[in-house]
Amino acid sequence: MRRRPSILPLTALLLFGAVCASTFALSEVSSAAAQDAPLDDARVASVRQRLVGAADRAEAEGLPRAWIDAKVREGLAKRVPAARIAAAVEQLASRMHDAATVARNVPARGRTEVARAVLDALAVGAQLEPLTQLVREVARGSGSTAVDVQHAVSAVAELGERGFEPSLATRSALAAWRNGRRGALRSLTALARTIPREQARARGVELTRAAESARGRSEQRGRSEQRGLSEESGHGRPIDRGGPPHDDAFNQGSARGRGRALGRTDD
Repeated sequence: MRRRPSILPLTALLLFGAVCASTFALSEVSSAAAQDAPLDDARVASVRQRLVGAADRAEAEGLPRAWIDAKVREGLAKRVPAARIAAAVEQLASRMHDAATVARNVPARGRTEVARAVLDALAVGAQLEPLTQLVREVARGSGSTAVDVQHAVSAVAELGERGFEPSLATRSALAAWRNGRRGALRSLTALARTIPREQARARGVELTRAAESARGRSEQRGRSEQRGLSEESGHGRPIDRGGPPHDDAFNQGSARGRGRALGRTDD
């Protein structure tokens, strides 16, 4: 009688494949969980209490604990020792406290965005008191919004990233705001991008001149628009009054600042 071939080897092979697939799936889930909860990663277990404390303080300030998570995640990706990750996170938490304090000068709806901009400016060396003065003055301006405050502070962060002395950057942003509001701030950062990095002292003089030049262009545009309003009155043609900016100038500066504030564990 012909013997029927055994199906045991095939069954064993299938079971082995299923076990491997399950193991792989579990490892993928574990990896995803580590990404979602970096504070629970075994590599920072020795400093987890410090990290959780920083995250709790961030939440108490009304700021996203995700900013703390991002700092830890970046440190893990770079294989930074746990102690250095904890030190960087605590430094970030301290800056977040300062940023939240400054942001309380604007309505609650825009505080997180303003705090993020302040955090970026602090990361490039701006001082808390001048930043607070800038935020308060912009926030109290007639018709100004939290977006105006964010733009003004982001201008400081961009100027600092471009190598300008932080206190000079803050003074220049404040002067530009006083002289021409958001349009002058845009002109200031645009002109700053054209100033060479050589000769630091000369760059400071050029930045001061840029603030004055930004004011002149803003005022000139206002006069031109007023003349246009008079000339076009009664003719039914609309007058272009500018409106909010659609370029990425401030966002680019803010992005560079965020790289300092949230993306470096060795600062």
